[in-house]
Amino acid sequence: MLDMVDVLWLLNTALKDLFSRKTRSILTIASIAIGIALLFSLISLVNGVKSRSATMIRQLTSADIIIRNTTRVDTSTVIPSPEETRGFIRPIALSLIHS
Repeated sequence: MLDMVDVLWLLNTALKDLFSRKTRSILTIASIAIGIALLFSLISLVNGVKSRSATMIRQLTSADIIIRNTTRVDTSTVIPSPEETRGFIRPIALSLIHS
């Protein structure tokens, strides 16, 4: 377990390193901020595309699309690892519901 002296020493060392390499610290902080901003942008873009495509399909066909998984999960067997299921595409069913 860390003593208070160890924590203070670690904090002091971290701050010294942070201020001794200012350029590296600024670039690291900037790259993390840009990465987070891009992540939120991509999530917003995907949600917008989903919403827009559903709206366009509804306008063209006057129907809603429901995507549901058609495979059943068998809890008596062991779940296969990702390496064993590589290339396997789960079947899905598309249903058009006319309103």
